[in-house]
Amino acid sequence: MLGILILGFAMGFLTAGYFTKRHVKHIHKIGTAKGFQEQFLHTVSLEEAQKEKLLPLLETYGTQFQQIHINFKNQRVTLVDDLQQELAKELNKSQQESAKEFYKKLKRPRRHKKKHKKKQDTTE
Repeated sequence: MLGILILGFAMGFLTAGYFTKRHVKHIHKIGTAKGFQEQFLHTVSLEEAQKEKLLPLLETYGTQFQQIHINFKNQRVTLVDDLQQELAKELNKSQQESAKEFYKKLKRPRRHKKKHKKKQDTTE
C-alpha cells in the first residue's frame, strides 16, 4: 500500500514537472517573432491562400511581441540596478558581495540546462 502511494506521488511529481517545463518553453518561444508565427500556425490550421494573406500580418505582430519581450528584459535589468543602488546605501561591503549573486539571478532568470552528451576525445 505504501509503495503504491510513493509511486503515485513520484508519478504526479514528474508529470507536473513535465507540464510546467512545456508551458515555460511555450511562453519563451512565443517571445520571438518566428516563435510567435510558428505557434499561431501550429494552433490554427490555415489553408494555403490564408497563409499567404496572413503571414505578413503575423510577421508584423510577431515582431511587436518580440520587442515587448526585449523591453521587459531591459526593464528588469534597470529595475535590479536601481534596487542594487538603493540597497547599497544600507548594506555593508560583505553584505553587498553576498547580494551580488541574488542580483545576477534577478537580471537573468535561470534557463533550463539541456543535457549534452560528452564528446569523446579522439586526439590520442
